[in-house]
Amino acid sequence: MASMEADLAYYRRRSAEERVAAEAAPNSAARAAHRELARLYGDRVALLEAQTDAAPLHLVSAA
Repeated sequence: MASMEADLAYYRRRSAEERVAAEAAPNSAARAAHRELARLYGDRVALLEAQTDAAPLHLVSAA
């Protein structure tokens, strides 16, 4: 689980960094590219959060 938490922290940080980069971008094409990257990182955060919210799967062997 620690790996998933590290992944979440990374993707959250990258999404925030890309939003900041979009604000500082020198032209509209660069802003759009940074916004798209921020969106993609945000999508990954949402996916990982959904996985952590899902009920754990317990496998039981058939005897």
